[in-house]
Amino acid sequence: MYQSKNPKAPPMTQVEFDVAREIHFERCAGCHGVLRKEATGRALTPDLTQDKGTDYLKVFIACGSPAGMPNWQTSGEMTENEVDLMARCIQHDAPVPPEFGMADMKATWKVIVPPAQRPKRKMNSHNIANILSTTLRDTGEVALIDGDTKKIINIVSTGYAVHISRTSASGRYLHDGGWDASKRYFMVAANNSNKIAAIDAKAGKLQALIDVGKTPHPGRGANFKHPKFGPVWATSHLGDETISLIITDPKRKDGFKVVQTLQGQGGGSLFIKAHPRSQHLYVDTPLNPDPAISQSVVVFDIRHLDKGYTVLPIAEWADLKDDGAKRVVQPEFNKAGDEVWFAFWSAKNKQSAIVVVDDKTLKLKAVIKDLKLITPTGKFNVWNTQHDVY
Repeated sequence: MYQSKNPKAPPMTQVEFDVAREIHFERCAGCHGVLRKEATGRALTPDLTQDKGTDYLKVFIACGSPAGMPNWQTSGEMTENEVDLMARCIQHDAPVPPEFGMADMKATWKVIVPPAQRPKRKMNSHNIANILSTTLRDTGEVALIDGDTKKIINIVSTGYAVHISRTSASGRYLHDGGWDASKRYFMVAANNSNKIAAIDAKAGKLQALIDVGKTPHPGRGANFKHPKFGPVWATSHLGDETISLIITDPKRKDGFKVVQTLQGQGGGSLFIKAHPRSQHLYVDTPLNPDPAISQSVVVFDIRHLDKGYTVLPIAEWADLKDDGAKRVVQPEFNKAGDEVWFAFWSAKNKQSAIVVVDDKTLKLKAVIKDLKLITPTGKFNVWNTQHDVY
């Protein structure tokens, strides 16, 4: 990619551009888009950023915002020089990456084991259904962790950061999605429209656009039986502290509408989680700039939602002495539905951990510490993902 200089923007050398381009791709593009034209995060194009000025942008990048912008410098994930570099970079035009279409992708494919030669029977002693596939974001790896022993079975190189690892019904391949309890309606966020789109997968059409809170980010969302409204699907939000509960029964008058809004502890949420064997609803807030919020999670008792939430001090339980961002992200149940796993995600050069909580007592059950657990984020239980349990 070439450097596209904007004469109205602060000067940058080619070396600075190359460094900033890599930082943007690794840290920023996931929310703001490769071309910075807006995705989950706001647009960062020169017509918007130049009016803000370098000093303003540096403060925003360094300190973050309650709407979900990470505090890159104060968390220790960027240096002061890197923040200055990015504040100048986003005032220039975004470099356009070369086209890489399906034909190009297929040309890179390499079959390691042809389908005809793949195993027809189990060839190990592991409880495969209770393995948790754990993304190690900044090393381009996935750790396979035994949910029974809490030990790492293997670490698989993926080449780059995996967003989600998910086994299908066949047990082999990956996909992403957020189904309602009936498995008919696919629920997905229209982030910057503050809406959830419900797609009728059977009819192949849009069922509804539902107004929710600010910048919804449901992940797969959460399905549970509400004591008053029956089955609901829930999303939390990057932009505010609310959790929206939606009826997904088209036969009801309140179908595909928000029937209740819960108040969480803050914005910056990425994942929300429930399980059919649990009476709890878990909500994380890893992108909140307040460490007390980003380093903890909240739990609602589904039977008594009006009583508010309980805060679980995940960072305190992890008991890691290193400084660093220490964000708590993505609750995931084990196969039995009696444990909830959280990634305690710190900087690449700092220690991270997995914290396991007893769902019945909401007490600490285990902390998995291993030097190979570098920047763990998403964790995906084989059984739960293969059978759409969420």
